[in-house]
Amino acid sequence: MLVTGDSKYHNMANSQRIVIFFLISLLLTISIYTLMFSETADAQVSSNTLESIVNQTRSSGESAQIDMGGIPQYIFGDLLSDTIFVANYKGDHVNGTITAIDPNTYDVKTMLVGTNPTSIFGNRFFSNLIYVANSGSQLNDVNGSVSVIDTINNNVIKTIPVGINPRSVYGFADFATLLGDFGKGSSLYRIYVVNAGLMQGNVNGSVSVIDPYKNSVIKTIPVGNNPRSVSGILRFVNSIYVANSGSDTVSVIDTTNNTVIKTISVGNIPISTFGDPFSLRIYVVNSGPTPGNANGSVSVIDPYKNTVVKTIPVGNNPRSISGSFPPHIYVANSGSDTVSVIDTTNNTVIKTISVGNTPSAIFRNSFYSNLTYVANSGSDTVSVIDVNTYNVTNIHVGQSPSFVFGNPSESDTVFVANTGSNGVAVINSMKKEVVAGVAFNLIPLKSGSIICDTDLGRLDAPINHFLYVTSGAKCTAKPSKGFEFSSWSESLNGNSTRTVSASSGSNWTPMLDFFAIKLDDPASSSPFTSFLDFINVGSDDPAATLTVNRFGNFTAYFRALPSPLPAEYWATLFSVSVTAVVGAWLIPTSIGWIRLRKQISVLHSYHRNVTSLYNDHKLDERDLEELDSMNSNIADSYAKGKINNEQHANLKKEVSALYEEIYRK
Repeated sequence: MLVTGDSKYHNMANSQRIVIFFLISLLLTISIYTLMFSETADAQVSSNTLESIVNQTRSSGESAQIDMGGIPQYIFGDLLSDTIFVANYKGDHVNGTITAIDPNTYDVKTMLVGTNPTSIFGNRFFSNLIYVANSGSQLNDVNGSVSVIDTINNNVIKTIPVGINPRSVYGFADFATLLGDFGKGSSLYRIYVVNAGLMQGNVNGSVSVIDPYKNSVIKTIPVGNNPRSVSGILRFVNSIYVANSGSDTVSVIDTTNNTVIKTISVGNIPISTFGDPFSLRIYVVNSGPTPGNANGSVSVIDPYKNTVVKTIPVGNNPRSISGSFPPHIYVANSGSDTVSVIDTTNNTVIKTISVGNTPSAIFRNSFYSNLTYVANSGSDTVSVIDVNTYNVTNIHVGQSPSFVFGNPSESDTVFVANTGSNGVAVINSMKKEVVAGVAFNLIPLKSGSIICDTDLGRLDAPINHFLYVTSGAKCTAKPSKGFEFSSWSESLNGNSTRTVSASSGSNWTPMLDFFAIKLDDPASSSPFTSFLDFINVGSDDPAATLTVNRFGNFTAYFRALPSPLPAEYWATLFSVSVTAVVGAWLIPTSIGWIRLRKQISVLHSYHRNVTSLYNDHKLDERDLEELDSMNSNIADSYAKGKINNEQHANLKKEVSALYEEIYRK
């Protein structure tokens, strides 16, 4: 028998009709299953509130950090209490804060101090008190103050008035005090506060001397013009050295009687000092140019003779200095984007290292590590220098890092003050990367797991346990059998929470792709998702993946799936499918399903409009015109029957909330 081309085509068309018949039957069966759980779908519409939509449009920055609520300016690590203290500027005439961070759990406590805290000092070995220099307002002649904090319970126990514009605070004890006289009222342990002055015609500065046993000022010592820094050598030399940036001098104070015993001329604009206990020298950073040289310099002072024994040229506009295990000193040159390495055995620059843009602070803890850290405020990075090889690794942190300090109780964490993004970043020094401290929770328990991307692959994260993850790591909430993902929430202060992301119902399958149907309606996916999961063709909800870009406590919520279809339902599947093909468009439930799909589409378009109002990350009066138009369209859709009573009422509430938010501003 001959088979013509037409008959081949006819047979092929019949085969295609059979495939399409089966797929349409299956799709209609799914639609019936959807209508069986229409109440679940309606509940999902209600749960996708305006608040969760707005929260999904917010971003917390590129790199993980601990939010300070102000501009972090200084970091101090207290060894006795194993606590990190951060001084935060809040604005003129407004009290600043000190944030106490537990480096083991990253619990934080915030304490109010004076205006514009700029420096912190504590005797890390023998005292439970730290001292905070509050520089005060620079718009009037009101004196500054020093806040005294008890590190046992992290409370401010006293505020001590000092001079005008205190910029630095330093504690000094002689060698005999450290050997055994401390705690017996030694007259050789004192707190020294450098007051820059420069107000109401007062060009010279001063140093306030505080008795730490009485926490009161016992003497005020006049020094040079605009003093900025003070340091000493914790050994046999009973002197401290104050850099006077306005008079190009260093004032030498004898700590036995608290008087200036000598004034030493140094380089141009001295702004930072460092007492090296190994070479027994005082190093003074002069940020201004030297005669005939545009670069800055470092003056080396012999503390026994109190004379400058050498002036070392370094880079342009040096700002910060840090010591190392002998025999090296490191100087950050903010104007030339370099670090000068000085050999203290002969006081010469042996290496100039290129780092990031505008290095403004430097830290080196020679007892724990062979790494030096440089905060580069111009490139939002920290340069990590290996002092053995001088290799440099640049790590992206927050905006405008201005200070860096290591954890005094261990070597594997370093803290960075990001003044531009109001936070503190934490660097894992072993991996040389920014990390985030997080804790995960599940509700209900055993309803799923948290899978995080790590260097070792995708691993299960422990539940209710603090851990480090790499900043920007992806952690996904994976439901257990019989559950599906609902939302992520974040714990806030005051036992409150906020929704981070909620199930969008955007599951995508090849079968639905064949019909050009994508389930992107927030209300319509739950039954579909349940069914597709049941037949094992569903996919992960994109909202279940959380990008960890900040410290915090996060909870993954799951909900139980509807029970699977009973066996007898499958027995009648074929007959239902045949009936559905014959009279699909005449079945009232199918018509209801079509109407529901249209209503959900209208709702989703309004939710997209709401989200678009936040494209500029704020809501203000400029959005009123678009909001008025949206309100009018909602009323029109309701009048035409495009949305039902409950949907209309919910939309009106959401629009009213938007109006209230605008007018509150």
